[in-house]
Amino acid sequence: MPTDNFDFKNNPKNFIRSLIPHEKRVIKTIATAICSVRNIAPLDRNLVAIIGRGSEHTNQEAVITWIEGKFFKEVIELDREALSHLLQLFKADEFYWESAL
Repeated sequence: MPTDNFDFKNNPKNFIRSLIPHEKRVIKTIATAICSVRNIAPLDRNLVAIIGRGSEHTNQEAVITWIEGKFFKEVIELDREALSHLLQLFKADEFYWESAL
């Protein structure tokens, strides 16, 4: 996890650039797992407007954006527990997104 103070909401690109390559790979792997477990078509675009910033091209990219936001806000460590924790958060948020539609 980057140690500097970052304002993810107002300037997510600076935060994302600060991630080391290993962290970016782990986040992508977790996003792939979330898409698989939640039966999300990774190449579709239906989640982009709901959980992404709007610039993503696929659901998987939108899930990556969601994870990066959680990674910053929740100060999640990228360890063995991260996938389980993020899946729980995703399920909770998914319930909220569905009720908002």
